[in-house]
Amino acid sequence: MVLGSSASELDVEKDPVTEVLQHVDKGAKSRSGYSRKIGFEGGQQPLQRRVPKFGFTNPNRVEYKGINLDTLQELIDRKKLKAVTVADLMENGLAGKRDLVKILGRGELKSGVSIQAHKFSATAKAAIEAAGGEAAEA
Repeated sequence: MVLGSSASELDVEKDPVTEVLQHVDKGAKSRSGYSRKIGFEGGQQPLQRRVPKFGFTNPNRVEYKGINLDTLQELIDRKKLKAVTVADLMENGLAGKRDLVKILGRGELKSGVSIQAHKFSATAKAAIEAAGGEAAEA
């Protein structure tokens, strides 16, 4: 008997009466792939329903990329900048193209430079002005 390309999908059994070999289909249960619903855990309460859901996600949330004063001071020392703009931060990899930038107050600013950003924390603004610089919102 010559078996074709589908031989791997078929079983051969002997007919009990005629004792002739016959091709027998293995049935749908033996086919590859998972046959249960996604997330089904054998009757146990699925993880998706066990984990508590709570809270609220504000669809109008505005996220800022926070940059601290010590990071700005390193940039100023490295690049010898007199003024720092959002474009300078993007060029040096501190902010992305669509990021809104907020200057935060960790660290200290030694040089009085003009800094332009979208937002400033109160401590950052005070530190920039104390160092003789200017904090301008874009």
